[in-house]
Amino acid sequence: MALVRSSPTIDDIRNNINGIYIWCIRNPEGVYRIHYIGEAANVVDRLRGHRNGQLTANYIGFCLDGLKRNIKILMHRAR
Repeated sequence: MALVRSSPTIDDIRNNINGIYIWCIRNPEGVYRIHYIGEAANVVDRLRGHRNGQLTANYIGFCLDGLKRNIKILMHRAR
């Protein structure tokens, strides 16, 4: 089965772009809430660092359903 993507991924972003990035959570009403704002000299490298941190459990994990309601429910503590 082929993977169908409807939005860009980290690998679609040009390398060596500096700037800010915003992580948002979309609630059931379709409103996006800002969860995190970051700044990076190389956004692709920073996002890859965040992805690796998530995959290796080095980040705190919150319940996505709670975040959609603007409530932080801790699901995982970082190592």
